[in-house]
Order: sequence, then structure tokens, then C-alpha cells
Amino acid sequence: MPVKRPPATSRPANGTSPSEVTYSADQLQPLLDALLAAKDGDFSLRLPVPKGRAANDVLGEIHRAFNDVIGLNQAMADEIVRVGRIVGREGRMTERAQLRGATGSWAISNDSVNQLIEDLARPTTEVARVITAVAQGDLSQKMALEIEGTPVRPGRFEPENGARNRGHACQRRIFNHRHHGQHHG
Repeated sequence: MPVKRPPATSRPANGTSPSEVTYSADQLQPLLDALLAAKDGDFSLRLPVPKGRAANDVLGEIHRAFNDVIGLNQAMADEIVRVGRIVGREGRMTERAQLRGATGSWAISNDSVNQLIEDLARPTTEVARVITAVAQGDLSQKMALEIEGTPVRPGRFEPENGARNRGHACQRRIFNHRHHGQHHG
């Protein structure tokens, strides 16, 4: 849902009414450059906020709003990279994304990233618990067949077909070699 803001009440620096203001290509070019950079995933460009009376005109407000949005985009991108490194590479499954001050869709996106981590970590943690028990000789441990009422199905968290099929073929070769002393593909 779009956020409704009251119309700007400030008058443009040139003394005309807000509906009569025109901006030159030189004034708008930085906005276009920054928008194109953001479209390409570069969130480093910020627009200069005009000084003096021009700081309160529509262009000044646009520059401030653009900088705020780009700042949030950069913060979200940085946070996803941070959490991906900590959870994915370091294996700390309890780490979650935190986008301070997030509201609306920003908060929903942050919560969605955290829910994804939770959904992927829960079965992995359960499998690790059972594997650890078996490695220690405790064959009585079982893996839950349901997690929060959702059945855990074979292959649910496996790679797509090609990689899965290659993985199964490799597993068969290893099993056959170890148990039969021969190689079958």
C-alpha cells in the first residue's frame, strides 16, 4: 500500500508556486544517474542535498527521499551478505538478519529472510543431531518425520534433478565398491 504524504508546503527557491516549477536537465541528471546506478545494483551513489532555501523545495525532498531509499537498499543487501556468510559458511544456524528501523515491506523482507533461514536450519539441525548420535554409537535416535506439522519428505532439500542424479550415481558407485569390491555406474 503506498504511503500517503501531505503535499510539500514549502515554496520553490525561485518564488513561483510549486505547480509552476520546472527543473533543468542539469538539475535532474544526477537523479537519473543515481537511478540507473541503483537499477544496476550500485547503491553507492547519493544525491547532493541542496543548501539554503532550495533544500526545502521539491527537488531537495526528492534527493533526501532517494538517499533514504538507497540507504535502506544498501543496508538490506549488506545484511543479507552478512547473514549468508555467518549461517552458510560459518554454520552458525541461530544468526538472523536485523534491519534496524525497518517498516512495511522492508520489515516483511527482513522477516522473510529470517524465516527462510529458520526453515532450512531446522531440518539440518535435526539431521545433524541424529548423525552425531549414530556416530557415537547411539542407534536408538530417530529423526522427526514432521516439523511443525509438515512431513519431511525425501529429496525435499536436495539439489535439482541433474545434481541429485549425479549424486545418487556417485553414492551407488561408492556403496558398490565398498560392499562388493566392484564398480557399478
